[in-house]
Amino acid sequence: SAAFTVNAGALSPANSTITPATASIIANGTSTQVITVQARDLHNNNLTAGGATVVFSKTGGGTLTGTTDHGNGTYTATLTSPTSTGSATVTATIGSTLVGTGSSVVTFTAGAAVAANSTLSPATATRPSDGSSTLVLTVQARDANTNNLTTGGDTVVIFIKPGDAGTLSATTDNGNGTYKATLTSPTTTGTTTVEATLNGTTVGTTVGASSAIVTFVVGPVSAARSTMTASPSSGVTADGSAYSTITVTVKDGGGNPIPGQTVALSVVGHSYSLTAPAATDVNGQTTATLTSTLAETKTISARVGATTITQQAQVTFVA
Repeated sequence: SAAFTVNAGALSPANSTITPATASIIANGTSTQVITVQARDLHNNNLTAGGATVVFSKTGGGTLTGTTDHGNGTYTATLTSPTSTGSATVTATIGSTLVGTGSSVVTFTAGAAVAANSTLSPATATRPSDGSSTLVLTVQARDANTNNLTTGGDTVVIFIKPGDAGTLSATTDNGNGTYKATLTSPTTTGTTTVEATLNGTTVGTTVGASSAIVTFVVGPVSAARSTMTASPSSGVTADGSAYSTITVTVKDGGGNPIPGQTVALSVVGHSYSLTAPAATDVNGQTTATLTSTLAETKTISARVGATTITQQAQVTFVA
């Protein structure tokens, strides 16, 4: 027969489409995404003529332009990103009927990492100077608009300022925009500065997070590192006046003396007199005197709070 044209039928908003279903653009205030409505008929044939009243609307971030009718069955609006990460959901109506059964969801993602806007945390921290306490230092990569990156791949190096104490592990890329290294405390008190670079540039220079200051302080009482001695430890006359001086030195796990500690002494033995020690001095030391009127060997133990010092002292009293 002679050729003839089969045209699409009447417009069906429910069968029309909005695309793309999902998209991702950079949250920089200028990136755009075109949202398109294709008008279709009841049997999903694309219309090829314009003239319908199509209205786009959104929830979420960004800016949406008005509708453009291209005269060929398609209608578009342009979504411009905000400067912060997040998302927007765009829908459209033809007349007063929603287009299709879905929507277009656009995600606003962070841009390229900017070292100056990235952060190193914590800004300050305190750890015991026991040679084993640790602190995790974290770099959060951020873009030009200080949005947190959520993917890895940048070259980040976290390091201790030359001359400062402590041991720092290699930097690990967590794959989510953060990078970490673990600082292990030294056995001496003092302050350590930790810094970082991202792709060769110092981190945090514009956001006040360019370094982390870690202070290493005296740690808790160490039962093993604290000491106790008796002088003399033998040949002390059991006459009630001759005495042995008991010296207790309270230290933390790094061997640092701990001043201001209250030491409680206990004696296994009979017929003795023990003076109460004063609080430990700046060297972590305190003393007490032990006398006896009975010739025997006595065992002395020391306790600081709930910690019993491992080392004991013995004093032998003689007739």
